[in-house]
Amino acid sequence: IDLVKIFFGRSIKFKEIFNVPSQEITDNMRMALAKEVARLAKKKSVDAIIVTHGTDTLEETAYFLHLTVPTNKPIIVTGALRTSLHPSSDVMQNLIDSVRVAINIQAINKGVLVVANNTIVSAREIQKNKTFNVDALTGTGTGILGFVYNEIVDFHAKSTKMHTKFSDFNIN
Repeated sequence: IDLVKIFFGRSIKFKEIFNVPSQEITDNMRMALAKEVARLAKKKSVDAIIVTHGTDTLEETAYFLHLTVPTNKPIIVTGALRTSLHPSSDVMQNLIDSVRVAINIQAINKGVLVVANNTIVSAREIQKNKTFNVDALTGTGTGILGFVYNEIVDFHAKSTKMHTKFSDFNIN
């Protein structure tokens, strides 16, 4: 699929930081990822950042980025419960939905968002509640901030907790 054509001619660039199973991500790797995301977010040519991540530790990485990357730009973390080789894989839909959220102006100043299974969840409230179903990633409490319905991104809430640009954490 040509993602560039799907998303209104926007330029999409890919950069691999790590390629390890998510259960093998160390604190040092998470710190390096946060620094790289923060570096990229400072660039004027970057409108948003999407991090693809295994679901075993997606929650921890998303929340860490939520607390440590000082930006108002959208940062989306996504993963898939079914691999790309599975007949009903959720890989492409989650990635497409993540791009749709990332380019949506309403995603600005929302902190780090987790997009999966047509749902937009604050990184502060994401939980993996199952290990066998595509709706395993879900929000707790008021964590669900919106939904993605085909081309429509529907935000209906925002987190009032301090995050990203307003966080007290400084990884430097």
